[in-house]
Amino acid sequence: MVGMDWQRALSRRNLLVTAFLILAGCVVPPAFDREKVCSSSVMDCAPYDLEGRFGRITDPVLAEVSGLAVTRWSDDRLWAINDSGGEPALYLLDGKGVYLGKVEVTGATNVDWEELATFYHEGRPHIVIADIGDNANLRPGETAGKRAFVTLYIVEEPRIEGARPTLNQKVDVSWSQRFVYEDGPRDCESLAVDPDTGKLLLISKRTNPPMLYELPLAPEYADEQLVASRVEYVDGLPIPRDKEKLPNNRYGKYSFQNTAMDISSDGRKAAVLTYGATWLFERDVNESWAEAFAKDPKLVATPFLAQAEALAFTPDGRSLYVTSEGIPAPMLRLRQQQTLPVPD
Repeated sequence: MVGMDWQRALSRRNLLVTAFLILAGCVVPPAFDREKVCSSSVMDCAPYDLEGRFGRITDPVLAEVSGLAVTRWSDDRLWAINDSGGEPALYLLDGKGVYLGKVEVTGATNVDWEELATFYHEGRPHIVIADIGDNANLRPGETAGKRAFVTLYIVEEPRIEGARPTLNQKVDVSWSQRFVYEDGPRDCESLAVDPDTGKLLLISKRTNPPMLYELPLAPEYADEQLVASRVEYVDGLPIPRDKEKLPNNRYGKYSFQNTAMDISSDGRKAAVLTYGATWLFERDVNESWAEAFAKDPKLVATPFLAQAEALAFTPDGRSLYVTSEGIPAPMLRLRQQQTLPVPD
């Protein structure tokens, strides 16, 4: 399984990097120079900058964060999930990465949870938990001979009240959706809900270039096995041949692989996280996502991340949280600025 081989190598490298950073007493460089990062990139920089001091995720229960979603109740409370084999649970963090408690998701299994997304259904906030990771591009069907499938679990978002809410509760799965891709199994870690259409958008991870897929999202599809339809190649996302567009090369040919996505609540921006960078795609009025993803994105300059895995917009779409797998991990909050200097 070639996919697993490179992941093991990447994990070993990240362990060494993390160990070094722990010994050094930090999880990101002590100084972050946005202008230097932007001036060294051939891609335009998005007007985002760090908002205050970064936080840190340090609780061992969150050693393999693979998805983030900001709650609809507060812009500084986030839900997180762990990677494959973890508990079927949602973990609540504050904006600095401090662990506040968990909510067990009953009726769900964590095969390879990779992404979270929030949306409204019948006027109430819900969360999509995406069990869509597939390192070997093969997920077992119910019986021999069936095509592989992946699963989405949809839950009503637990209400969050108070500065330090008492959680350790349970939430039932409202409905689940199984689906396959029209062109065969795909590894995927990037999923978001389009607020304009209510549909799910997914970007394949290992295909070169990545492919954008579309899938309906509604409880009436709970008893069906759906097919995620191809929309278009994500031509704007830098790939290995675009070495001059990649801000760093610490993951070599894997730097372009995407690990998370979110769409702002106004439907005008999509943030895509890769191992090598954070990218912002902007969509004009009456423009499709296929057209938006075909354009060159802007670089969102961030400090070093050992293994970038998760991001999420705040409900107002003005700020973006980004974090990494492993502990300790930085919890970055980047705020869209009205004006920022444009490097020469």
